[in-house]
Amino acid sequence: MADRTLSDSTCPETCKAICCRYIVKRISPPRVRLDWDELYWFLCHEKVAVYIEGRKWYLLVNVPCVHLTRAWRCRAYPERPDVCRMHDPGNCEFTGEVDFQDYMESPRDLIRLMEKRGISYRLPWLGRGSRPERTGPGTDRPVSGSAKRRA
Repeated sequence: MADRTLSDSTCPETCKAICCRYIVKRISPPRVRLDWDELYWFLCHEKVAVYIEGRKWYLLVNVPCVHLTRAWRCRAYPERPDVCRMHDPGNCEFTGEVDFQDYMESPRDLIRLMEKRGISYRLPWLGRGSRPERTGPGTDRPVSGSAKRRA
C-alpha cells in the first residue's frame, strides 16, 4: 500500500464532493488473455470504468458514499475514515485537472484500445459482428448517466 500521511486540509465550501461519488482501486495492467477478459467483464457492468494514468491502471466504480448529503456535504466529516483524510484537496478533481492516457466506460472502448495497441487474443466477444454496448434492462437503448468524473 502507498505511504500516505493524514492531511490537515479541509475541503472548501465550494467542494462538490466529486471524490466521494466513486471508488477507485489500482489494478495490474493486463498481460495475458484472461486479464483482458476480466477487463471486458468489468466494463459490461453499469457505473464502472477503467482508466490509465501514466503507466498505472485503475478500476473506477461510480457509487456515492453513504455519508453524502443531498447538498454534497459529508455527514461524517469530523469522524471520516483515514482514507478520506489522506485525500489531498490540492489534488482535487473539481479544482484541478487529471490527465488520462485512456478512459474506458464500455466494452467498445476496451476493444478500441486493444485494436490501437495491436492486441488480438482469441476472445469470444472479439469475434462478434456487432460489438456489445451496455443496455438498460428490458431495452435495447444504452444506459445513460455514467459520466467521466475526472476527465
